[in-house]
Amino acid sequence: MAVAYLIGSGMSEKDYSQNPRIKVVGSLTEVFNTPYDPYNCVIFPRKLTADFNALAKGLGEQLHVNPKVRAHHDLSYHELAVRAQSLDEPAKAAADIVLADMREIEQKGLHATLRVVSPAGYKFRVAHAFHADKPKNTEHGRLLCCYTDPVTQSVRNEDATPINVEKYSVKPEAQITTFRPGDIWKQAVRNDRGILPFIHRAGTSPSGGAPRLVLEAD
Repeated sequence: MAVAYLIGSGMSEKDYSQNPRIKVVGSLTEVFNTPYDPYNCVIFPRKLTADFNALAKGLGEQLHVNPKVRAHHDLSYHELAVRAQSLDEPAKAAADIVLADMREIEQKGLHATLRVVSPAGYKFRVAHAFHADKPKNTEHGRLLCCYTDPVTQSVRNEDATPINVEKYSVKPEAQITTFRPGDIWKQAVRNDRGILPFIHRAGTSPSGGAPRLVLEAD
């Protein structure tokens, strides 16, 4: 089914120019087809017009998400499709976009899940600190899309210093790049291919807010 209410954002590459390793492209197909080197993130900026907060609220209620407890629930394509049937129309419209993304991603050979993340954040706290993802068994690294605020933040590799294998400290003067809801991107992980990993962190929702909706695939 075509997603008529998904439109391009008109965003220019200069919006992400503070990090020269971020490459802006014009479609999800280009995200897959664009090589990393010299980049470690390839992003397709989008403006999505559906009510993803309604979807987050509906799924949060179904899954009994406690906004004060760190946790997340992973939904497959089939699980999301089933749960969406009992939601209101605005939430269903948002679910249709997520399902369309999941279909296209899985056609590329990746496994896609929708994470419903508690407003308190992930159970694994490292996600909310600047870090690089562990190796993945795919040339694409890791694919992400945050449908609701807060969205992933990143810093240049030059502004980060390893603390251990996974976590980084960031210079006080470092410029932080914040992605926007609807943007979909792939990011390089820790590997031995000579590509610097993408250094990023997840956001945490305001107290009492709706869960975050994060599509991820690898």
